[in-house]
Amino acid sequence: MSLSPSSRNEQWHQTFRFLKNWVAQFGKLPYQKSDHSFEKKLGRWVNHQKKNSGCEQWTEFVNQHVDLFLSPQEIWNKTLKQLETWFLKFGKRPSNTSNDLEERRIGGWMYAQQSNFKLKKAAMKEGDPRREQWAEFVERWADLFLSADEFWTKRFQQLKVWVARFNQRPSSIIGTPPSEQQLAMWMNIQQTLYNGKKSLMKEGAPRREQWSALMNQYADLFLSSDELWTKRFHQLKDWVARFNKRPSIAGTLGEQQLCAWMHNQQTLYNGKKGLMKEGDPRRVMWAGFLEQKSLTDFPVV
Repeated sequence: MSLSPSSRNEQWHQTFRFLKNWVAQFGKLPYQKSDHSFEKKLGRWVNHQKKNSGCEQWTEFVNQHVDLFLSPQEIWNKTLKQLETWFLKFGKRPSNTSNDLEERRIGGWMYAQQSNFKLKKAAMKEGDPRREQWAEFVERWADLFLSADEFWTKRFQQLKVWVARFNQRPSSIIGTPPSEQQLAMWMNIQQTLYNGKKSLMKEGAPRREQWSALMNQYADLFLSSDELWTKRFHQLKDWVARFNKRPSIAGTLGEQQLCAWMHNQQTLYNGKKGLMKEGDPRRVMWAGFLEQKSLTDFPVV
């Protein structure tokens, strides 16, 4: 016995309410192949509506929950675009272990694509257009898909080129270009690992030997903070003794660096901050330098 039109209409609205409650609770559509009878039945009803329903209420519901009605291809394309946006914004791969839920979601998806690509399964099986899309994407963002060894070697070469060109360490100070800051932070991490003989820099590791060779070649750039301060201090004393004037910000690059360092030390000395706080041996050394040759006794050039 078939239901009357009014009964069918009432049943439709009741099932529609079930669906809205389901989506509100779980944030997804019911699965028509679920092992749970209610979800399975509701999922089949949804699938039928997709194909046959054109009523205003259904259309409005679909428009309100567009993401739930995307095809697998559309979902894949959308997530790929989100991954590319992440690359553009942060310049690195998202982590699948991040505390940030969005980063963890995108990172997990990315690693799944990499795994599926190697195994040629799911969206990455032979013949699926998404496999070709992924291959093109990886080629476009090749630097972010390097292996750990490839990434280390690339960073190491970048550092070698940097110090050879500028004869100084890259800086992580705010205001320097992001690429320089990233290189500086990477260098600091490697030096910490080297000093602690840990991880990639443990005794006998090839990378430790490479790092040692770089340190020997550019010994001055790998001085400790105390060693670097003492070196700069003696350079300033020698400059003053030789030229009887302050180093100038308008001079050569080396003179400019010495001038900036001198002004920084004097500011710290006046404020009794940082290296120049009361009781620090470097404050005593600086005070002796000022007594021996006051910086106000010779012209500012």
